[in-house]
Amino acid sequence: SSLIKEVQKAKWKVRDALRCFIAQYPTSGRHWRMLIEYELRRGHYERADRLLAQAMLATGHASLELWDLQFLRVTDKYEESVEKRKKATGGGDKYADITVESEERHEQEQASAMYDRGLMHVGGDFKALKLWRSYMKFVKDWPQRTQAEKDRQRDKLRSIHQRALCIPIDGVEDVWRDYEQFERSIEGNETLGGKLLDKHRGLFNSARQMLPRRRAQWEGVDVLRLARPPTAPLEHDDREQVRGWKRRLAFESENFERLERDELRVRVRHSYEQCVACLRFYPEIWLEYAMWEARHESASSVQQQAAASSGGGGGGPASSSMNDDMAGASAGAAAAAAVGAEAGSLSIVSSVSLAEAVYRRALTVLPECTVLHLALAELLEARGTQVGLSGARRVYASLVKTVPSSDMAWALYQRFVRRTEGKAAARQVFALTQTARSRGELGRHLYLSHALLEWHANAEPTIALKVFQQAVRRHPHFLHCSDFVLSYAELLVSRQDVRDARSLYERATAAMDHAVDAAAGGAPLATTLPQPGPKALWLAYMRFEVLHASCPRDSARLRDLEVRMQASRAVRESGREEGALRRGRGGGGSG
Repeated sequence: SSLIKEVQKAKWKVRDALRCFIAQYPTSGRHWRMLIEYELRRGHYERADRLLAQAMLATGHASLELWDLQFLRVTDKYEESVEKRKKATGGGDKYADITVESEERHEQEQASAMYDRGLMHVGGDFKALKLWRSYMKFVKDWPQRTQAEKDRQRDKLRSIHQRALCIPIDGVEDVWRDYEQFERSIEGNETLGGKLLDKHRGLFNSARQMLPRRRAQWEGVDVLRLARPPTAPLEHDDREQVRGWKRRLAFESENFERLERDELRVRVRHSYEQCVACLRFYPEIWLEYAMWEARHESASSVQQQAAASSGGGGGGPASSSMNDDMAGASAGAAAAAAVGAEAGSLSIVSSVSLAEAVYRRALTVLPECTVLHLALAELLEARGTQVGLSGARRVYASLVKTVPSSDMAWALYQRFVRRTEGKAAARQVFALTQTARSRGELGRHLYLSHALLEWHANAEPTIALKVFQQAVRRHPHFLHCSDFVLSYAELLVSRQDVRDARSLYERATAAMDHAVDAAAGGAPLATTLPQPGPKALWLAYMRFEVLHASCPRDSARLRDLEVRMQASRAVRESGREEGALRRGRGGGGSG
């Protein structure tokens, strides 16, 4: 609404207003169509066709609105070509020239191929009846000058009806009635028509039985919803949309219709593309989509390799069908080609590239999403090839450049480099953070991760100890953090440095009490003293003393520790705050 007000205030032209709107909502097929139709009305056909191709990619070839417009453009171009030929031949109804008839047949085949391509993408959509009817009307309008043309038209119409009537789409009963009428309208077709109707009646009945279950999954899901970032907390309508989409995706993936593998992949992929068009700012949707691609394409690759090893050769119809499917794998295949993958390949590398393409598309929408970066890096690393490892390193480098103050991003980047390039390279990664650490832009988690890496992976406890010491010297407030102190103390105990471990516990418990006094009436205690909190630290201190007690005075020290823990302001305040949180949760649940 704010965008519309801005357009009205600025008195923009329609084209500029629509372009501005699409820049804000690039996956709205409805508004792409408005812009394209605007260009068509002004006779800018080439511009309209370029915009249509661009819109198809932007919406993942999942918009029924755009495919409907694409079919109209195909029909218009075909009819224009027919009119030109009529004028060129004098406008007669009979074509004596066999070359002209051949050209017309070729154009019909080209137009049919576009219809078939569109219906491959979206023909299984619950609301796809309009597109099937558009195809039927196009074929019905073919000229019938000769018996051969009549036979070709009849066979094509029969094929379209038979494909549509077995899909549980809204209005499939009308498709069946049209098919019955079509078969019975053909003269001398009583025997063959009856057999064909009997053969396909079972398929239609299966589709009709599935229709109510499928309709239930579509109810409440708004496929025309404009994509917008989620709020925190999530609004009720947004939450219901996410639930509805996940329910629909799970339903399609279950394959209750017992579809063939390739057909199922196209159907589910279409649902995911429609979903990300509406929920493009939800990382979990992109993650599910990419993992689905990787899982199913990898399984397909294994099956293809097994078929080839058993003598299948991979050159038959099944292989051709798979290539067609992957070549038309919505925007995923297009993006896969853009990152250098062979969309038609049946290798595992190619199958992973479809998932990679989904991740890369997601990162163009959510460039600061750490989870998506990490998932893509893991996917590339799993290839085990030098190309995959290099790609994963670039993803990690991009992540720390995008979110340079993220401890987790740097820590995971360093661990990746340690796995793939060794400890010297991993130390260089830690050195890159020196300026950010000195400014306080990076926190304890990075120091902790680096120290544990040196201790466990590199077997360098002395270097790990220096990391802990440097961290406390530069950032004394790290002593407020139980997780940091407990790991530091564990390292000291493993080195039999009992005196320094006891000193660390004393400093940390005192620092926590001091932090509570400083934060009185200010920030929540959970922010000042992060989990696992002061009580966990005191219990670890007591356990440490129990394990290292070796003389009578140690018993007195233990009793003194217990009294001090009970009197600790940090322990009392954290317990009070945890109790309030539990009561709040309980009150919310009962309300």
